[in-house]
Amino acid sequence: MKKRYIALTFLFCMNFFAAQADTVTINQQGNSFSPIALTVNVGDVIHFVWSSGMHNTTSVSVPAGADTWGSPLNVEIPTFDYTVEVAGIYAYVCTFHNGMGGGFQANAPSNIEPVLTSAPEFSAGIESSSKILFVNIDNHNPALTSVRLIDITGKEVELLLNAEINLGSQNYRFDLNGRSRGMYFVRLEQAGRVITRKVMIN
Repeated sequence: MKKRYIALTFLFCMNFFAAQADTVTINQQGNSFSPIALTVNVGDVIHFVWSSGMHNTTSVSVPAGADTWGSPLNVEIPTFDYTVEVAGIYAYVCTFHNGMGGGFQANAPSNIEPVLTSAPEFSAGIESSSKILFVNIDNHNPALTSVRLIDITGKEVELLLNAEINLGSQNYRFDLNGRSRGMYFVRLEQAGRVITRKVMIN
């Protein structure tokens, strides 16, 4: 019975994490990548696979806030993985071969609002030495304010704050030590305004 329980728990965990993100393979074939263009979702992993020759994969354009990359693809380093964390259009090339390149468009889950860079009154981040989330709200409205932690599928995993907060700069800290590693969104809702910030738990 115990073995069956462990097996079922393992299968549940595997299915849960598989539902959150996909691995999308891009193969190097001769002097080309295949597929050359595709659409993925934020949270997906782009898996580059080498087949022969001396090549690399190097980003030439990424959306604002996304990490660039550059990796060999050869007999010693036959694969490279890139985790998509920002919605937008990405382009990459093999710098060894003129005209060898490709691209992909990353879509955010439809139930997650985009990150609003024009809203400086709300910031969030994870302290590098711990899983402590810090949130700063420069509050201009004496209104009910909620702060929620959202996973990459758009599911609310925790209501962090739900209160009428004071005017001025407010700082909060939340312990996320029970949370799995990965990307999350911190969503502030106040008086019909919704602002979302991206954070990474390492």
